[in-house]
Amino acid sequence: MRRFLLIAAAWLNSVALGGLRFYLPPAANGQVRVNAQGPQGMPLPRAAEKTDQSDIFKIDFPIKPGQTQFEIAYVLPVGSPLTFRGRVVDIKGMQSSPLRLIAPAGVTLAGKDIQMVGTEPKTQATIYNVTASDAFSVEVTGTGSLHNGEETAASQDTSDEPQLTEGKPQIYTHMSWLIALAFCILGIGLIALYRSSPVRSPYGK
Repeated sequence: MRRFLLIAAAWLNSVALGGLRFYLPPAANGQVRVNAQGPQGMPLPRAAEKTDQSDIFKIDFPIKPGQTQFEIAYVLPVGSPLTFRGRVVDIKGMQSSPLRLIAPAGVTLAGKDIQMVGTEPKTQATIYNVTASDAFSVEVTGTGSLHNGEETAASQDTSDEPQLTEGKPQIYTHMSWLIALAFCILGIGLIALYRSSPVRSPYGK
C-alpha cells in the first residue's frame, strides 16, 4: 500500500459547495483522512462529504483571510509500475487554479499530462504542473518520503562534528583534599569553641 498526500483542488467559501472540493480515486474505496488548518490555527480533522459528482468530495471548512491549508491523505494499492490517476476539479463558471504534484526525493513522475517546473530547495522534492484540463494519469517510479526542512537537516550526517562524551566535573579530581580540608576547618572550629567556653570543668576551673 502507498500513502498519497494531496493539497489543493477547487477553493470555495460556500456552505453548499464546501470550502474545498477534491477528487478521490475509486481505488481508495472512499477511505480518506482530512485535516484543515486556518490562519494561525491548529490542524483540525474534518469529514469528507460526497457531492452529486462521481468521486468528487467536499470539505465544510470556512476560508478566512490568510493561509488556509488542507491535508488530504489516502492509500492506494501499489502496482509495478504504479499508475496514479487524478482529475482536475473545477466549478462551473469559475476558472480553475493551477494543480501541482509534489514527489519526494527518490520518486519520479512521468506522463504527457504533467510538466516538471522545479525543485523545492528545503525538501529537494520535485514539483510538477498538471497540464490536463480534466482527467490525467502519471507513472510513479521509485520510493521516498516527504519531510520538512527541519527534519531533513536533522537527519544529515554529522560524523565530522566533534563527538560528545560524558565525564565528571573537574572538582571531583580534588575531592579527597576538599573533604580533608573541610574536616580540618570543623576541628579547628570545635577547638576554638571549647577554649572560649566559660565552663570547662565541673567546678568552673
